[in-house]
Amino acid sequence: KLFKDATWNINNGASISYLTTIEIEQNAKFECGYFSTNVGCVIVVSRDIVINDDVMMGRNVYIYDSDFHQMLDCNNKLIILKMLQLKIMYGLQII
Repeated sequence: KLFKDATWNINNGASISYLTTIEIEQNAKFECGYFSTNVGCVIVVSRDIVINDDVMMGRNVYIYDSDFHQMLDCNNKLIILKMLQLKIMYGLQII
């Protein structure tokens, strides 16, 4: 699922199994080389995720770059955290 102004740059293709969910939130960027997922994987990009070539994901792997919870200071003001890019390197097996 791609939200408004989201981008998915895919190089070298992917092997995505059934029951895999990929969501790229508004203004987020997902960049990947060749990767494969097994049954039930979930990738949710809120800001920026990079997956390099030859990454294999086992069953029910969840990858998020946010926990999607707001944090408030003691005066109930929203704390804005800057999330850096999440990078998953070459040849990694996630099980």
